Amino acid sequence: MPAMPYALEKGPYFSILESYLNDDRDRAHAGLLALRSGAPMSEIGVLDPPIAGSPYGPDALKLHMNRDWFGLAPTVAASGKVLGWEEQAAFDEHQHPTTGFWRHWYGDAEAIFRETLVRALEVSLGVPRPSGSKGGGRGRPEPPTRHWPIVLLWNCPHPWYEGWVSWRRQERSGQVMVQFNTPAHGAPVDAAGGALHNGELFNSPIRPPGTDPSKLAPYEIDPDEATGTNGLWLVSQTYHLEWTPPTSTAPSPAGTWRPPTLGRPVRSVGEVVTVAIAEIDGGVLPDGRTFVPATP
Repeated sequence: MPAMPYALEKGPYFSILESYLNDDRDRAHAGLLALRSGAPMSEIGVLDPPIAGSPYGPDALKLHMNRDWFGLAPTVAASGKVLGWEEQAAFDEHQHPTTGFWRHWYGDAEAIFRETLVRALEVSLGVPRPSGSKGGGRGRPEPPTRHWPIVLLWNCPHPWYEGWVSWRRQERSGQVMVQFNTPAHGAPVDAAGGALHNGELFNSPIRPPGTDPSKLAPYEIDPDEATGTNGLWLVSQTYHLEWTPPTSTAPSPAGTWRPPTLGRPVRSVGEVVTVAIAEIDGGVLPDGRTFVPATP
């Protein structure tokens, strides 16, 4: 991703990915199956052709995505050829406090990105989760029943990394909207930007207990499939922890200066979950709400 001067962007890479997902249903379904099976995002075919105007060729772009977007480490042969990818180093507040080039955040960006695209494709193609998956699902993988277009957007900066999937069925079709919220890669982030819940910072996509279940529709963790004409899902790790970076009085190299960190950095932990947002928290009912004009 290039420098992001705007809070909400699409850019050339998401434009190419949209075309990959929307122009051919069989290709989109093959991409879904590949992502479900664990294929690296960079290896499902979308980055194989050169992208006009990109400063990266295909191999350099794959390196950029895996290293800078996801924090993965390349396994390099003596010839310099990249042979594969290793998981990022474990969190260490001194040696490895961030993932990729996302400032002041550490977490599983690759798994969040992957699961968000998987969920979006499942909604677009009208297929439920397969049996044996984290969400349960029904039976074996089913063939596509539709092909709704997917719109991709990127929002930055954000205290932590998360994906959002929303959809709306129309008379004869529908549309899926995907937004990735990511930390900044060029400016500090105020980690205190999390939503407030009952007066306390709400740093988890999973709703805290204690609410009347009748008011939570359509709240669900890891739903098997998209139901109804409307929906809003959040994909993220289960908890986001603020931490205080260590202070140091050691001098920096001559001629260097770094601005202070505004707010505390965030470390995301736990498995990646998909949460159907309750309407009371800003989600939508499966059948929406119909405007009924007032009776004169």
